[in-house]
Amino acid sequence: MVSVAFPTILSVLLVILLGFILSRTLLENEAFWSGVSRLCYWILFPVLLFDIISETSLSGGVVLPIILILTSALLVIILLSILACYLSGFERSSASSVIQGSFRHNGFIGFAIAPGLLGTIGTELAAICIAILVPITNIAAVIVMILYNRQDTNTKISRFLLKEITRNPLIIAVVLGLLFNYFEMALPTFATLTFELLGDGALSLLLLCVGAGLVPSFSAARIAPLFVAILMKLIIFPAMVVTAGIWAGLPADIMIILAIFAAMPCAVSAFPLAKQLGGNAPLMADIIVLQTVFSLPLSFLWLFVVS
Repeated sequence: MVSVAFPTILSVLLVILLGFILSRTLLENEAFWSGVSRLCYWILFPVLLFDIISETSLSGGVVLPIILILTSALLVIILLSILACYLSGFERSSASSVIQGSFRHNGFIGFAIAPGLLGTIGTELAAICIAILVPITNIAAVIVMILYNRQDTNTKISRFLLKEITRNPLIIAVVLGLLFNYFEMALPTFATLTFELLGDGALSLLLLCVGAGLVPSFSAARIAPLFVAILMKLIIFPAMVVTAGIWAGLPADIMIILAIFAAMPCAVSAFPLAKQLGGNAPLMADIIVLQTVFSLPLSFLWLFVVS
C-alpha cells in the first residue's frame, strides 16, 4: 500500500529541488518564472483538471458521504486556521498563505497513489475527491486571498469576489469537466490529444515554480506560520476526516482514499495563486515543500489507522 506513496512524493521533492537549482543557475531571470507561473495557473493546470474529471466515472452512491465529510472538515479547518493566525498575530499576506496551506490539497499526488492501492475503484474514488475539493478549496482560497490582501476599500468586495470566482480558471475547468462528464460529451480527437499534451506539462512546471520560489533561510517569524500550516493540514484535518469516516461506518476502500487525500500536502497551485493575488509566495513555497516532506510518513500513519 505504501510502495506507491513513497516514490511519488520523492519525485515531487526532486522536481522542486530542480526548480530551486535552475532558478539560481541557468534560469535566474525572475520574469521568466513569473511568466511560467501565469502559464500554469491560466492554461496548463486547468487543462489537466478538465482532462481528468471529464473522463472519469462519477456515478455511485458513495458520492454523498464523501461530500459531507470533506466539506464539513474543510469548513472546520478553515475556521480553525483563521483563528490560529489571528491569535498568533501573523501579518496579512503570511496569514493568507498559512490558511491556504491549511486546507488546499495536492489532489494529483493522491490521484497517482489511488490506483496503486485499489485499482480502478481507487481511480474513481480519487476523481470524486478531486471534483469535490477543487471547486470548494479554490473558491475558499480566492476569498481568503482577496479578503486578506486586497487594500482597495472603495471596491465592493462582494462584486469583486464574484468576478474573481467566476473567472477562476481552475473552477471553470472543473465545471466544464463535470458538464462533459454528465452529458457524456467528447472532444474531437485532435482536441483531446492537444489537451493531453498541454496537461502533461502542468504538474512538473508548477513544481519547478515552487522550487524557484524557495528562500534558503528561515527566520523565526517564518517558523511559526510553517508550524501552524503543517499542524492544521497534516494532523488536525486528516484526524477529522478519518474520525468522521469511521463514525459513519464507511467501507474500507472509501476510508483508504479519504485518508490519502486528507493527508496530502498543499496543492502546488497555491503557489502561483499566492503570487497572483498578493500572498506571501516564499512562505507558500516553504509550506508546500515541508508538508510534502512530512506527508510521506504521516500518510503511512493514517493508512495504518484505517487499515
